[in-house]
Amino acid sequence: GDYWNSYEFVADIYERDLITRKTRRITRGARVHNPDYSGAGDFFAVQNISASNRLVRVSPNGVVRILAEVPGGLFADPRTSPDGSRITVAFHTNGRWGVRICSTNGGAILEVARGAWNDIQPVWISNGSTIAFTSDRDGIYNIWTAPARPGASATRATSDDVGVLDPAPVDGGYLVSTVGAKGFEFRRVTSDASPAYTPPGFLEKWHVRTNALAPYRRTATIREGGYAPIKTALPRWWL
Repeated sequence: GDYWNSYEFVADIYERDLITRKTRRITRGARVHNPDYSGAGDFFAVQNISASNRLVRVSPNGVVRILAEVPGGLFADPRTSPDGSRITVAFHTNGRWGVRICSTNGGAILEVARGAWNDIQPVWISNGSTIAFTSDRDGIYNIWTAPARPGASATRATSDDVGVLDPAPVDGGYLVSTVGAKGFEFRRVTSDASPAYTPPGFLEKWHVRTNALAPYRRTATIREGGYAPIKTALPRWWL
């Protein structure tokens, strides 16, 4: 984002080419964040407005179009379905977060797995028929899944005493993060809902297909860095 004054940073969307390592700025001063690529060239994102935010669609040339705006409500983490027709998004209202779905063209925002708890970080799995999300319905954040329809019943996918967060779909399941003896660890949740420990060096061997983001046929490698607790205590900004 851009520094505007002593009390304000403005978030914008940038695009990074993993092959050429070139960065392109898509928006300017739009206050947009949490972008998700639609697969059709544009992005779905959250745009901050005075004391609230809204769900928007951002074109490749930076034009922002409002999809949903609810007085008193807050959006976070929009994710596009595999077929590009729907969005799942975390929505906050009446003191709690819930998982919602809506059309990529706007319209009604329908709640999945309603209840008096916080459901956040939704992602599409099983080719778009199911949504995995992080929920504290048992007192500790773990991953739950539910069919992608309003009012569906949720099923626990993980059970960890220190919590599980950040589901991210991959072939044959999805990755999650949790805390281990040496800091955050990645684990893979397979179709049988059994979390598997990610062995050391896993990320060096894990390849992400860049053609999922852009029309390239080469691959990029994610590398794991060492964990150092002192880094979390250092100042984030210097004035």
